[in-house]
Amino acid sequence: MRHQSVCILLSPLAWTFVPSCASAQEATQVTTVSLTSALRAESNVAKANPDRALQRGLQQADQRLTVGAELSLIRPLGRNSLELTAFAGYDFYNRNARLNRERIALDADAGLYFGNCQLQLNPRFERRQSDLAQLAVLNVPGIDSVRNTQTVQNYESSLQCGRANGLKILGSAGYTQGNNSNSLRRFANYRGHQLQAGVSYQNPVLGEFTATLGRDRITYPERSGTIGLSGYRIDQLKITGRREIGAILTANASLAYSNLDPDGPAGGGFKGLTWTAGLSAVPSTDLRVTLDFARSLNPSLGGEALYSRDTSYALAAEYALTPRTSVFSGVTRNDRRFANARSTQTVLLTNDRLDQLNAGLRMQVNRRLKLSLEGGHERRNANGTFLDYRNTYGLLTASITLGNF
Repeated sequence: MRHQSVCILLSPLAWTFVPSCASAQEATQVTTVSLTSALRAESNVAKANPDRALQRGLQQADQRLTVGAELSLIRPLGRNSLELTAFAGYDFYNRNARLNRERIALDADAGLYFGNCQLQLNPRFERRQSDLAQLAVLNVPGIDSVRNTQTVQNYESSLQCGRANGLKILGSAGYTQGNNSNSLRRFANYRGHQLQAGVSYQNPVLGEFTATLGRDRITYPERSGTIGLSGYRIDQLKITGRREIGAILTANASLAYSNLDPDGPAGGGFKGLTWTAGLSAVPSTDLRVTLDFARSLNPSLGGEALYSRDTSYALAAEYALTPRTSVFSGVTRNDRRFANARSTQTVLLTNDRLDQLNAGLRMQVNRRLKLSLEGGHERRNANGTFLDYRNTYGLLTASITLGNF
């Protein structure tokens, strides 16, 4: 996954915590240090109905202040390149102080060229308090049911050989792991290994297309004796494409046939299509509109399930009022279905749907200071009303660039 993809994954706070996402695409030498802060007020921090919030020992309405520092580094080294974005900060809650936790993120991308081959290395690291909307409800009372620091690590390397325009051969390998600090939640810790090989074709007129065959292996080391939940394997044949349609439209899509085979005889497998599709439109110099769809299979770090089948939709727009001020808005929907979901340690969660709506204003006050004001609403519907909730939030963010070094 390249730097741009990580920037999208870090949203909605990527603009504050990773302001280098846009500039990182430029092949210039950059070393930037910034101080950031984000004040978020929510009507339902617990991401739960009143009964569930009480069970978790939480106050529903609360405010969270996140402060930190960010380093952005870009180094073109001849044909080679290095990009790095790192953030270190801390979350402070006003009423639910026992959720206070560090927030750390690191994303690096190194490109090494030799002959007609390019080797890409991409390590990523993230550590923070788990999103309470993603945590299954433990069958224990009190704050210890939600206090949990999750740490996710990804290491990926890819090699492609061939001319810039024309046919290339490629291969990649990766390792990922997710860990929970709460001993009651370590049943969801996972490990993953990925291998992939294929070919790609690039043409300045037709676009870029790739065909790959890959295998992912996911294991849950703390569930080794649990039939139907200990792990699975995914074999996948995938085709991806990207094309610029004039100066206004950019389209990208992938289509894969996935065969997921669980360990053991308990069933819960999957055979069928997964996909991504995105369209970015710039009908004028002031307006950008993006539309994204995806269906994916993901390990479950938050609950008692083998994996989740996620289907998501997102529409976003941003309009520049002035060269320094823009307004934005977006709406998303994410449907999840949990395979082999159980309730031995948690309240049973088999499926849910999360709808989110947001709008806001961004302002480049001067060369060093950026401000953003955002408001939004989210609603979750799951199996059983006990897991449903609504939440309205406001977010004020600021980023001060200390300078380029």
